Amino acid sequence: MRCHLALSCSCSKMLHLILHRVVSVSSFFPLPALKNLANLAAGVRKEFEKVLRLKIFGQITGMIEPDQYEDGFCDALMLGLKNIFPPDQIKERMDDGNIGIPLFTIASATLSVFSSKYYYKDEDDIVIRNGEKDLSDGVKQQLMELAQGDSPETMSIGIDTWMEWLVKVYKESKLNAEKFFEGLYMEFDTNNDHVLDFAEFTTLVRTVDPQLGDHEVLEIYNQALDLTGEGDSISLDAFVLVACLNHLPCVKTEAPTQ
Repeated sequence: MRCHLALSCSCSKMLHLILHRVVSVSSFFPLPALKNLANLAAGVRKEFEKVLRLKIFGQITGMIEPDQYEDGFCDALMLGLKNIFPPDQIKERMDDGNIGIPLFTIASATLSVFSSKYYYKDEDDIVIRNGEKDLSDGVKQQLMELAQGDSPETMSIGIDTWMEWLVKVYKESKLNAEKFFEGLYMEFDTNNDHVLDFAEFTTLVRTVDPQLGDHEVLEIYNQALDLTGEGDSISLDAFVLVACLNHLPCVKTEAPTQ
């Protein structure tokens, strides 16, 4: 089974929504089309362990684990691929299979992904060297372990191999972000009532992302309020979810004054 990973985010979103909301949209799509989509999803879930490209396709579209779907990852991956191939050649080049990409190019693409607003940034991923962003030594070592070749100048990494690794580290970055925001929530719950009022919420959000305007902070607050479901304070689960959805920076902060 041959699948192309050169998908736009809108295509990935639409495919995901169609596959998981068939009942609500069935009146808008011909039955054969819905059956084809259902058959595609079933085929991916059945065969993904046999073909690496198929596994990656199933992961980024949510066909394998629907609850793990991340449209932000689709955006991040496309940024990386555009750093590797000319945008108008991505599909054509991807058709060549797990082709080897020079290690230097892969490192540059990885840095573009990690630096994007779609990635859950972690201080262990990126460092500043000579005033510029660079991959941490730990990330560089991981890429070296994936590479084949005799020296860094001649080493290369298969495009599918890199994408599989990227899926893994992206999931890890989200888990790290969730843990970070859980701890941050506790720090900024200054009255220890296990919820965040608007003042506490605003202080927290502004601490991790001081560039956000009043309107943006209020929008995120309202998102969390809707998820909390009652009252005018924010629950832990609601905060962590909206913090991740909005990709707030995972930066260390000092605990607020009690």
